[in-house]
Order: sequence, then C-alpha cells, then structure tokens
Amino acid sequence: MKRVGPSSAFLIALLVGVCLGAPARAGEALALIVGNDEGLAGEAELQYAERDARKVKRALVEAGSVSKGNAALVLGASAGRIRSAFDALRKTSRPDDTVILFFSSHGSSRGLHLSGEVFGWQQLRSEIESVNARVVVAFVDACQS
Repeated sequence: MKRVGPSSAFLIALLVGVCLGAPARAGEALALIVGNDEGLAGEAELQYAERDARKVKRALVEAGSVSKGNAALVLGASAGRIRSAFDALRKTSRPDDTVILFFSSHGSSRGLHLSGEVFGWQQLRSEIESVNARVVVAFVDACQS
C-alpha cells in the first residue's frame, strides 16, 4: 500500500475544503476516518494505514474542513466497530451536512480486511448510502480496492 504523505493528506483536505466552501454549503462537515494496519491472517501488518488515518484527520482539522469534534478517528477496529461508527454517524448527521469518509487498510476484491475480518464492498456501500447527508465523499486506500 502506498503511504499517504503530508502532501497527499493536504491535497485531500484541500479538495474537501474547496467542496465545502461552495456558496450553497449548509450544515456541518463531519468525518469518519478509519485506519487498520492488521488485515487477514497471513497478511503482513501494514506500516502506514493507521498513521495515514491520523494524518488525514489532522489535515482536515488544520485546514478547517472539519472541526475537531466532528472528526471521528477509528484505529485498528473490527468490522463490527466500523458498523458502530456508522451508527453513531447516522445519529449525528443531518440532511444538510457534508460527510467525509476515509478508509486505509488491507483490501481485496471481496472488501476491506480489518483485524481478521472482511468488511465487504457491498456492506460498505450500504453503510455509506445510509448516511443522512447532502454530500458524502469517500476515499478508500486499500490494496486491490
């Protein structure tokens, strides 16, 4: 997996900031940022997924794209913990909000590999589509994704 460097994290924050800065923007910006270095059994532990997630959160907050209190960082979590994070996001998001999602982990054609489990692409898509927001932007940094 390619590492997200400071320029990549800044580029993501800048892109989101430009989108959020549009005159029609209403509501708040919320973010769910996930990083997991541990994939399935037999996969080498990643060196940068969790670190990249921290950098993306920091870049979004420092660029003013998302307030610190609206940026949830989930590290080393199972698929069940990710579902819980989406549940919390659904409870706080409103129809006029913008939601930024970032996932960094092992992955394959089956889905994200999270702490010994596969979080399937269709399941991820269903979770994303269930978020009550005006705009949802998702970034996925995973091998073979």
